[in-house]
Amino acid sequence: MASIWVCLSAETNEGKVLHVDVGPGEVANRVVKVGTASRAAALAAHFDGAGGKDPKGRSIPGVFFHESSRGFTTYTGTVQGVGVSVVAIGMGTAMMDFLVRELRSVVQGPMLMVRFGTCGGLQAEVPEGTVVVAERGSVLVLRDPDAFHVDPGAESTDSAGSAGGCGGGGYRISKPALPDPDFSAAVLQALKAELPNTGAVAGLNATADSFYASQGRIDSHFDDRSDDLLELLKREHPSVCSMEMESFQLLHLANCSKGTIKAAATAIVVANRPTGKVMDGETLSFVESNGGKAVLRAIAAHPLG
Repeated sequence: MASIWVCLSAETNEGKVLHVDVGPGEVANRVVKVGTASRAAALAAHFDGAGGKDPKGRSIPGVFFHESSRGFTTYTGTVQGVGVSVVAIGMGTAMMDFLVRELRSVVQGPMLMVRFGTCGGLQAEVPEGTVVVAERGSVLVLRDPDAFHVDPGAESTDSAGSAGGCGGGGYRISKPALPDPDFSAAVLQALKAELPNTGAVAGLNATADSFYASQGRIDSHFDDRSDDLLELLKREHPSVCSMEMESFQLLHLANCSKGTIKAAATAIVVANRPTGKVMDGETLSFVESNGGKAVLRAIAAHPLG
């Protein structure tokens, strides 16, 4: 076998992928991606036979559970008789990249993938507790390290500056990566039906390559030049209503999968940045569980092909 450092599928000698640490038959063709292990457990509690409780440590026929040494938590079971996996990946585009590529290498046939995570809200009229479905896709906000580089011996310049769009001021904003329209619409419909009070809306998402500077959070300890980054983002994309760290990579890779992956992305607004309001823990747990149930039913009912 080729070295894991050059092998495309990066499999171990046991036939499992290197980072997620699962192999053929341990992951379903339908995958829900979440950030935390606790959210994965809340969703897996809706598997057939789980009885509303975390399947971890319990012997439930047809349910698989595994925690990798790299921080991935995988549950596989059935929802209304259809195989579904729920995987917690942590945060960031790199973790999403590991997951999508490695699962694609061990699952045969077409796949459906959806992210069910959390985000910051960027529109005052989309309050905390709302679930945003990225029906309009997701842009990617990237920090440009070359914009901060100073050649040794060069004359000192004022490091203050504004965030820029494509190529300007330290940050770049990509074009949107789009979801599968039919699958995304099905997820939105299921969420609206399950969450009539907190609500679900369609919108444009922004994925950032970090939690701090690339999301416009100000840190006086660093020269980040991100003071007006959110203003720039809204100027270029007035309808953007959520910001997080994973959805773009999922949608982008699905679009590059040669037609083998259909993807959608959705996230709970835990904090509305224009208003400063943050949802309470009890409401978050409710939306995680019931919104997760809606997402599971949507992915189980949607055709793979």
